[in-house]
Amino acid sequence: MPLIPFKLPDDGFTELKGTVRADDEFVILHIETSLMGEFNKKQRVVKIEHKALEDAYLKKGLIRDRICLVPKGEELFKAIPGTHIGELVLKTSRKNRADAYDLIETIVRQMVGF
Repeated sequence: MPLIPFKLPDDGFTELKGTVRADDEFVILHIETSLMGEFNKKQRVVKIEHKALEDAYLKKGLIRDRICLVPKGEELFKAIPGTHIGELVLKTSRKNRADAYDLIETIVRQMVGF
């Protein structure tokens, strides 16, 4: 599965971006945080089990799409930098739409158990 670049909603002066992919066991987020895009860069890898997700879907937009991951509990939000209300929203470019559909399909298939 290809890496899909994304951005998370900004948290003040902190820029949050990274890549997402899914395998048979986890949704894997590589997240980079940086102050104003240049300073104090930190990288983090977050692995989310498919069983920890309640839903996953894609919101299509005119310019940007959004990959939305809805967790079963609030623990997921503690591992991801930024402020999230009810779901984790990954903003991605429209040119990655086909890969985003494949990602969502893989996640949902693993959630159901296929």
